[in-house]
Amino acid sequence: MNRICPLENRVREYAWGSFAAIQDLLGLDRGSRTRPMAELWMGAHPLAPSLVRAGGARLPLDRVIEEDPEGTLGPFAARAFGGRLPFLFKVLGVRLPLSIQVHPGVEPAREGFQRENAAGLALDDPGRFYRDASHKPELLCALTRFHALKGFRPVGEILPLLEGTAPGGLAGEIEALRERPDGRGLRALVARILGMDEDRRKRVIREALREGGETGEEEGPLVWVRRLAADFPGDAGVLAPLLMNLVTLEPGEALEIAPGELHAYLRGTGLELMANSDNVIRGGLTLKAVDRDELLRVGSFHPEAARPLRPVRVGSGLAVYPSEAAEFQLGRVRVAPGRDFEAPGERCVEIHLCLQGEGAFLCGSGGGSVGFSRGDALLVPAGAPAYRVRGDGLLYRATIPGRIRA
Repeated sequence: MNRICPLENRVREYAWGSFAAIQDLLGLDRGSRTRPMAELWMGAHPLAPSLVRAGGARLPLDRVIEEDPEGTLGPFAARAFGGRLPFLFKVLGVRLPLSIQVHPGVEPAREGFQRENAAGLALDDPGRFYRDASHKPELLCALTRFHALKGFRPVGEILPLLEGTAPGGLAGEIEALRERPDGRGLRALVARILGMDEDRRKRVIREALREGGETGEEEGPLVWVRRLAADFPGDAGVLAPLLMNLVTLEPGEALEIAPGELHAYLRGTGLELMANSDNVIRGGLTLKAVDRDELLRVGSFHPEAARPLRPVRVGSGLAVYPSEAAEFQLGRVRVAPGRDFEAPGERCVEIHLCLQGEGAFLCGSGGGSVGFSRGDALLVPAGAPAYRVRGDGLLYRATIPGRIRA
C-alpha cells in the first residue's frame, strides 16, 4: 500500500448518542437527526472496518492490511503488533451518560478471555465482558466542552461530600473510610455501595438528593448526582460524582485512561483513541450487564486528582498528546496559508480526520494530491511517499509511536 486514500467510516447508533454532533461533522441531511449517532469508527476493527477508496474500489481496511501489512502499517508496527492495526479511532457524540466502567490490564484481560472461553460464552454474548485477550488504554480528547468521571478523588474531598449528602444512610461507610483513608479503604467503600440492597440504595439516594440542597455550581458533583438520578433512578452509580473526579474538559484538552481506571463519559463531543480491544467491565449507570465483583477485582482504587492533558508542540504545525500507550499516539495538525505541515518520509500508518477547514495532501515522487474538507478521513499508509499538508484547517492524526515502551 503506497498511496494516501480517503476512508469511508461506519457510524454506530446507541441510545446515549447525539442527534446532532456526528451528523453535523459529516454534513448529513436532516433525516439523520431522528437517530442517536453515538460513535464514528475509523480503523480496522472486524465489527465495523473502515473502507479504503482506492482505484475505484472500496476495500475493508483489515483486508488491505492483511494483504500488505508492512506497506500499510510499516515494518516496525507490523512486527510489533502481529500484522494488525493496534488502535481504533472514534468520534463520540455523548448525549446521555455512558456506564461506569473499567478496562482490564494485560494479565486480567488474558485470564478473563480464557475463563469466558472455557465457560463456552460466544464472543457476541451480551453477558460477556472479555471479547479478546488485550488490554485497553485509551485517550479522550474534547471537541466541545466535555464532562467525564475519571478515577477517585483524594479522600480529603470525598469525606466532606459524603458527610454533606448522606450522613445518615452512609454513616458506617463514612466512618470506615475515615479510619482507612487509602486505596483499600476506597475499594471497601465502593464494594459496600455497589452491594447495597435495593431498599437501602433507594433510601441513600433519596437522602443525597434531599440533603444536597441547592448549589450555585453549574456543573458540580451535586448537580451531576441529580442528573444521573433522573436518568438512572435507583442505580448506585448515581453517587459516583461524590467519589470520582469530575472533570470538565475544554476543546483540545484530553484525558488518558489507564487500564484498571474507573471512568464514565457524561456529556459532550470528543475523539477517542484506544487500543483495538473491546473489553469493558461495567459497574453501574447502564442497562447492560454489569459485573461488580470483576470491577472490584481488576479496578484501581488509588485516590488521585485528575489532570487534563494538553498537546505538546513537536514541529511546525504538529502537536502531540503525551501518552504512555504503545499502541497509539494522538496528534493535532494545523495548517494555514503559507504554513504547511511537512511529514517525514519514514513513519508508521496514520489516520487523519479533518475537523475544520479544507486543504490537500501533496504527495512527493509523482504521487499527486488528495483533497479534504470538514468530516473527511484519510489513510496515510507507511508505504506512501513523504507528503505535505497545505490549506487552512485543523486535522487530528492517529498513529503509532516510533518504539514500544518497556
